[in-house]
Amino acid sequence: MARPRSGVITPVNRRAAEDFGWFSLDRQFSPFLFRSLPRLNIESNDLPGGAGPTANDSGLACARACAQNFQCRAYTWVDPRARGGTPMCYQKSGINALPVADNFTMSGIVVPH
Repeated sequence: MARPRSGVITPVNRRAAEDFGWFSLDRQFSPFLFRSLPRLNIESNDLPGGAGPTANDSGLACARACAQNFQCRAYTWVDPRARGGTPMCYQKSGINALPVADNFTMSGIVVPH
């Protein structure tokens, strides 16, 4: 990874990063890359105030919220079928244990800001 003057880590070879499962959100968040962890739940390490209802979009809004929070290192989006109709987003300060299999979640790891 190359480190530009801004201090944000960007990949040297974005295509190779994407081949290994890293993705960027869109042009607005292009410096941020995420590693998608489908059907895995990152338990614990919830940021204070980093949990709440979100869009029913398989975690995209949750990933964007994580990208905008300099303390967020990972996130877990919970499918509304598991929460009585309300999709939830949990921003994480990090990962201290292996994620747990869960068919109703989509998690992601952010490249540190």
